[in-house]
Amino acid sequence: MVSESTTTSRREELEFQESWRLLPGQKDNRLFHRLIDNEFLDPGARDRRVADALRRLLKHAERYVPFFTDCFAEAGFKAAELREVSDLSRLPVLSRRH
Repeated sequence: MVSESTTTSRREELEFQESWRLLPGQKDNRLFHRLIDNEFLDPGARDRRVADALRRLLKHAERYVPFFTDCFAEAGFKAAELREVSDLSRLPVLSRRH
């Protein structure tokens, strides 16, 4: 059995998690397995996954939230064009006054 402090691979982590007493409805928790997968991604793959999730979120905001539709348009920012997290630097910093 692997302890928390010595877990070094995805396989070992999943084996360790098997020892947990999960509730019956939680035994096939896809979100939990995705968290484990994210923990062991190489940095480039993790950065791409973060950028993809951020792009989906910003596309939704751009389409459905008038404030962000206007804010993105004023900045010349198109959420669909986001390729990496650093692209956010093209957006203005928001304050409570907005």
